[in-house]
Amino acid sequence: QKCQSKDQQDFNNSLVQQVKNEATKYGWEFDRKAFDDKKIRDRIRCFFKTHIQNAKKRLKTMLRNPSKKANIKALAAHFHLIEEKNKIEPPVSLKKPEHDSEDDRRGEMNTPSSNDVSAVYLPQNN
Repeated sequence: QKCQSKDQQDFNNSLVQQVKNEATKYGWEFDRKAFDDKKIRDRIRCFFKTHIQNAKKRLKTMLRNPSKKANIKALAAHFHLIEEKNKIEPPVSLKKPEHDSEDDRRGEMNTPSSNDVSAVYLPQNN
């Protein structure tokens, strides 16, 4: 198991406490033998892991079909995140060699980023 910082442990423990408090608010109770704090933390972790995986799949689907009306709205609503991501310089090992002209890059595939999404470079017509 990876070591977690004290801040991360505190955050995880606060999530467990919030779940317990919410359950108590509705009169629910965890069976202490079946659901100790560790198991509640594991369920929280699995929930968010699945949530992130599903969000990545939805994004890939939207990028494969960017002209669908619903996808246009969703992509437009999150365009600022794409712009922020593009401002970050990739490590030198991931940078592509410079090309002499735009014609050299036409139709070339970008290297997949951390979210495994590729794009085709098409120069703008002036």
